[in-house]
Amino acid sequence: MLKLLTAVLILTTVGCSSGGTQEISACEKTTERTSYECVVGEAKLKADKDGLAAGDAYVRAWLKKEPHLAAGWCHSIMHELGHYWVGGGGEVGDVFDAPYSCAGGLLHGSYTAWAEQSDDLTPLSLLCDGLSDSNEAVMLWDCWHGLGHAIGAVAPDTGDLAIECRELDAVWQESCASGVFSAVGERMTIGSDHGGMHNPLERDLEWCQKTTGAYYGLCWERQGVMSVRDQSFTCPEGGLGAAQCSYGQGRGQGQVLKEGGLWDRDWLLQTNSYCKQTAMPDRCFDGVVYETVLHGEGRANEDVCLLLEGDLGSCLRESGRRRSFEIQNPAEWVKR
Repeated sequence: MLKLLTAVLILTTVGCSSGGTQEISACEKTTERTSYECVVGEAKLKADKDGLAAGDAYVRAWLKKEPHLAAGWCHSIMHELGHYWVGGGGEVGDVFDAPYSCAGGLLHGSYTAWAEQSDDLTPLSLLCDGLSDSNEAVMLWDCWHGLGHAIGAVAPDTGDLAIECRELDAVWQESCASGVFSAVGERMTIGSDHGGMHNPLERDLEWCQKTTGAYYGLCWERQGVMSVRDQSFTCPEGGLGAAQCSYGQGRGQGQVLKEGGLWDRDWLLQTNSYCKQTAMPDRCFDGVVYETVLHGEGRANEDVCLLLEGDLGSCLRESGRRRSFEIQNPAEWVKR
């Protein structure tokens, strides 16, 4: 069996308590010992005081100074903040008042919380329909992917998961289905990364065998992510399923960074060793790059690609591609 790569995360205790009395100084220590929970808690306090955009700005400013931690924390922190905001009564549309960052985590979390409170997902579709056609395609992709998160967050079982996505325009069906599989997979995984803890779902070890057609590979990608935490979920030995599952295993290595560890050269060497044990090592390491450089915020570190010297060309492409997608002016995000 593949060994789960984890490290012990020693949480800071000064000023960080479960009662929400975190001191900002405790979250600003520039070390791997910094508490993930402290950053999340401080962001929530900022949002409560000054609005969701303020909480988002705090997270982005903090992560910019901590690229080695941002690689593993960025997306899931934003998931938690978005979920907290809408779950506490905030408007789901407020997410569009903040700059796009962390691969749409804020949006995905807010859409998930909406679905857990309302049976009508039409307002979420309308928000995606309202995005400016001039925006980069990745933002539209993430919005429809977020709708998939909402659908998957409340799916009663693993049967015909993508049925609601088939009602969308053909160009966005895959992004929606990807979100569905992501949400359902997280709900079936103990210690899930983002969103799964809110509405657990009974495990189905054969869910990908039930998936056919265009979305077959998407399910196996998610199973690869799940297998890092729960080795009862396994990857096939060959074919498209093996390629996508290996890719997911690489992504899963990036996700467990949230639970402890520092994204640095030593960790990357460990993941390289891990990936060599998978069915398709190259696809696995592609998943590592995606999760920590593109999906995460590791590329905030100007030297990030030097740490990935074994896959330098891919890293440079992904780093530049994500940077070109960022929008700093919320007025460009949606049609006003």
